[in-house]
Amino acid sequence: MFFWLLALRLLNGIFAGYIPNSNALIASQVPQDKTGYALGTLATGVIGGSLIGPLFGGFVAEMIGIRNVFLLVGFLLLIVSILTPFMIEEDFRPVAKIDTCSTKELFDRIKDRQMLIDLFVTSMIIQISAQSVSPILTLYIRHLGQTENLMFVSGAIVSAMGFSSMISSSRLGKMGDRMGNHRLILLALLYCGVIYLFLARSETSLELGIWRFLFGFGTGALMLVSMPF
Repeated sequence: MFFWLLALRLLNGIFAGYIPNSNALIASQVPQDKTGYALGTLATGVIGGSLIGPLFGGFVAEMIGIRNVFLLVGFLLLIVSILTPFMIEEDFRPVAKIDTCSTKELFDRIKDRQMLIDLFVTSMIIQISAQSVSPILTLYIRHLGQTENLMFVSGAIVSAMGFSSMISSSRLGKMGDRMGNHRLILLALLYCGVIYLFLARSETSLELGIWRFLFGFGTGALMLVSMPF
């Protein structure tokens, strides 16, 4: 049973290209003067879903069971699949092969390729460090003594980091403009390292949730100030 779940999750990841393709579709179809607004609206929906998802999923799991959550999510994805071809129109114009360029040619046109590579690597490390505890978070919460409403509490703690990142993004962006993005990155890295020490010393699920909420300010700063580079 475990291997079937692993295989299905693998297939789920292979076909999880809806958001990247949505970005490309919006960038190609929306008028240029409204592209930022459209992409920002889509990003808001993605962030909102990542915040509500764990909390809603934990609540539903407590009400109808974990197995039924998969059925519910599959039904919602089916609705999205049906609505997409009927509700979204695309003015598709194939690009001539002569007008396309290879990945190597694209990288050759970038002025500072080393900075781009460094950005890829650091962003990956940030995501790994921020998400590395997610698979064991529920087990750790249970280890702290939380037995009642375990799924709901776990979802709330997972969502806590996203809420703090969202509400602080604009203020952190202004702070980066004043003091410089490089300095803000260093401060955010130091801040996240300290918060992780407190996360490791949490003795209750409430304490863990508070530290996860505070940790979101650091990860939000790291992801936000990496963009202007």
